[in-house]
Amino acid sequence: IFDYALSNIQPSFCTLLQRYAAAVFLLEAKLKGVGKLGFYHSLYYQNTYCFINFHYQNFKNSIKRVKMKKDILDHVAICTDDINKSVEWYTENFKCDILYQDSSWAMLEFDNVKLALVLPEQHPFHFAILKDNVEDYGKPVTHRDGSVSVYIKDRSGNNIEILRY
Repeated sequence: IFDYALSNIQPSFCTLLQRYAAAVFLLEAKLKGVGKLGFYHSLYYQNTYCFINFHYQNFKNSIKRVKMKKDILDHVAICTDDINKSVEWYTENFKCDILYQDSSWAMLEFDNVKLALVLPEQHPFHFAILKDNVEDYGKPVTHRDGSVSVYIKDRSGNNIEILRY
């Protein structure tokens, strides 16, 4: 396992294995010095294998989480009865910037996500996910700002905008 780890696994995990192997060899030398510990000796090797395997599996899973590129939530759109009054309320109560505003919709930018304020007769409540392959989800519509999107529903009937700028 140690040779495999050295040739196939990231250096940080190899460092962990090297430290553990040094402790293993030290303990093994102590066990050999005590003549009749055969049972404990085999139990020791089983525990060593379990330790290495456990940490290797955790390491592999953390690498998968790091490498996996996640989709980006672009904005959440909520319906309002008056765009101007809603923009005023949000900017007075929260720290955000106005990216766009007219009488039919507005886009506010928070540190981690954007909030669209929309009129219910023009846009449904939805959240938007950025994707390059908008066409895979249906026939895209081009918006005033040049972005293209497709509205879909999830299995519970929630509106999702698949969006590309």
